[in-house]
Amino acid sequence: MSCPGGDHRHSGAMEDTTIKPLPFAFDEAKLVAPVPISLVGLHDTDRDLAERIDGLVCDLKLQEFLKACSSLSPYLANLIERYPDIVVACEQGVASALDTILQQLADHPFDQPSHVASALRTAKKQGALLIAIADLGGWWSALQVGEAMTRLADACVVLAVRACLFQAHLSSRLVLADPANPEQGCGLTIVAMGKHGARELNYSSDIDLIAFIAPDAAAVPDADEAVA
Repeated sequence: MSCPGGDHRHSGAMEDTTIKPLPFAFDEAKLVAPVPISLVGLHDTDRDLAERIDGLVCDLKLQEFLKACSSLSPYLANLIERYPDIVVACEQGVASALDTILQQLADHPFDQPSHVASALRTAKKQGALLIAIADLGGWWSALQVGEAMTRLADACVVLAVRACLFQAHLSSRLVLADPANPEQGCGLTIVAMGKHGARELNYSSDIDLIAFIAPDAAAVPDADEAVA
């Protein structure tokens, strides 16, 4: 199985999109919203979350930044509350925290479709929180944000396709040589189109995929059904 992604070529000099595991050191000039958030006047829910943020991270600027994000975005506030371990990981580096999410997807069992679906939803939310923090804080450029989102999408697609291949094997629509590694010799190629293929996904992007199956692949028992 070919991994999602396209051949991303641009003329001229190209910005380095490598997501480096830099220390989470704050430069106040880079903060998009370096607004100190006081507990005075906050609703009880906001007050509780602000106090929880103070208990999660030690860096005072990071505390204020996360409070500003949660105050201005109910969606991010919900994610911060649901995934405190992600907030803690941010203090050590957003890039390494994203790598952990991607590795968890790579290692996740694919034999139970409902468990796979739950893992994909969780990874999407955790990834959105991490990427938003790096983006709003000014530590990643637009190209780096697109690269991070694309890496997350790639990992999600790979897990979803593995689950689909395994289910096809169980129903005898495919005969996989190694069900524990369903992508090996399966005859399936997934091509990412548009912004996904160009590695330029943004917050509102969906993903467009094209699937090709080799009807003469050893894993395909019925060529006619394979191309149907």
